[in-house]
Amino acid sequence: MKKRIFIVIDGVDGSGKSTQMRLLKKRLGKRAVFTFDPGGTKIGIRLRGMLLGKGKKPSPLTVFYMFLAARASIVQEIIEPALKAGKLVVCDRFDTSTYTYQMRAGKHPEYKKAIESFTDATKGVRPDAYIILDLNPAEARRRIVGDGNMDVYESKPLSFYRDVRRGMKAFKPRGSKKYVVDASGSRYEVHERVWAIVSRFVK
Repeated sequence: MKKRIFIVIDGVDGSGKSTQMRLLKKRLGKRAVFTFDPGGTKIGIRLRGMLLGKGKKPSPLTVFYMFLAARASIVQEIIEPALKAGKLVVCDRFDTSTYTYQMRAGKHPEYKKAIESFTDATKGVRPDAYIILDLNPAEARRRIVGDGNMDVYESKPLSFYRDVRRGMKAFKPRGSKKYVVDASGSRYEVHERVWAIVSRFVK
C-alpha cells in the first residue's frame, strides 16, 4: 500500500457515507485509520454535539469556526500522526462539507478565503482523494426521513439538499483528486464503486 494516503468520503446527508465507511472498515481492517469530521477527538465530539444537536445555535460565523476548530483537532491528533506512521486514513467528511454546507448552501461566499487558508494552519495536511457519493436529493431525504432522529442539517428543506449537491459537484480541491460516485442502488453496489477507487491506493 502506498504510504501516507488520506481519503475523504463525502456527500449529501442520506447518500450512505456512514454505511460505506463501515464496509470499508470491514474490508481494510487495521490497514487503515477511520475517523469523522466533526468528531474523532474529545474536543471534536463535544463540538459535534453542540453543532448538530437540538437547541438554539450560535451565529453562522461562530458555527463556521467551530467546524474549523473540530477539524484542526482531528488533523493534529489523528490524521497527521496516522499519516506519519504510513497508514491509510479515511475520513467521513472534511473541508468539502464546510465548502458546501456553510459556504454554498449556507450562502456565505465570504468564508472561501478562510477555508483555503485552513490548510496552512494544519501544516499542509491535504486529502489525496475525495470520493463524493452523489444521490438525488429527494431520494437522500427520503432515506433520512425513514431512519428518523434527524440532526439540524438533516432536517433542512429539500432546496437546501439541492444546494449541497450542487456544491459537492462544484467543489474543486487544490492538489487532490476528486471522484464522484453514483450512490443509487444497494449499499453493496455502491460499495463496489467506492472500492474500485480506494483499491487504487491499496496493494
